[in-house]
Amino acid sequence: MNAIRGGEFIKRIQKLAKERSLACSWHPDMGKGSHGVLKLGDTRTIVRNPKDELKTGTYHAMLKQLGLNEKDLFLGVTMQRFAYPVTLAADEVDGGFVVTCRDIPEAITQGDTLEDALEAAEGALEAAVEMRIEDGLEIPLPSKARKGEHLACLPVGSAMKAAIWLAMKEQGLSKSDLARRMDMDEKEARRILNPKHSTKVPTLERALHVLGKRVEVVVV
Repeated sequence: MNAIRGGEFIKRIQKLAKERSLACSWHPDMGKGSHGVLKLGDTRTIVRNPKDELKTGTYHAMLKQLGLNEKDLFLGVTMQRFAYPVTLAADEVDGGFVVTCRDIPEAITQGDTLEDALEAAEGALEAAVEMRIEDGLEIPLPSKARKGEHLACLPVGSAMKAAIWLAMKEQGLSKSDLARRMDMDEKEARRILNPKHSTKVPTLERALHVLGKRVEVVVV
C-alpha cells in the first residue's frame, strides 16, 4: 500500500468526492483519542488521529467501508509539469536577451541568441529550484504562458526532486518519514533531495510512488 496519514486520507477522500460530485464532510473530535467521523455520500467511517500513519489493515478496512479501493484514491495523481513561462527581453545596450521568470523571480539570466537564452533559462530555473529545496521554501507551480512568453523546462531529475519536495510539504512529512516509507536509511533519503547528489530515476520514481504520485512523460 502507499503509506498514508489520517489527515492525507481525509484530504484525498474530499478531493475524490469533489471529482464525483458526492457529499463529503469531516466531523473531528467525536470521541476519545482524537477520533472523528468522515462521511462520503451515504457511507461513513471513523478516522483516528489525523496526524497518525494508518496501519495497512485499518487503511483497507476504511476504504472498504466507504466502498472504495486504493486505485480510487491514487488514480490520476501525476507529477506536476515543471515547464515555466519565461520572458526574453532584448538588451538594447549589449545585445542578446535578458531572461526573467515571473513565477520564480530570482531566476534571472541572459543569452546572446534565442537558443542560448532558453538554455540559460533552464539552468537558472534549476539553480533556483535547487536552492529553494535546500532552504525549505515553497516551489511555485508554473503559471499559464502568456502571449510572447517561452517555456523553459526543468531537467527531469530536478523536476522529480521538486515533485517529491512538494508532496512531502503537502503531506507534512519529514525526511525521516520519507526514509521510513521507503524502508531505507535516513541518510539515503536525504540524498534523494540533495541537488548535488545524482539520484537514479528509479529511486526518484519509488519516492514519488510512496508519496502517492506517479511520473507521466509528456513529449512536446
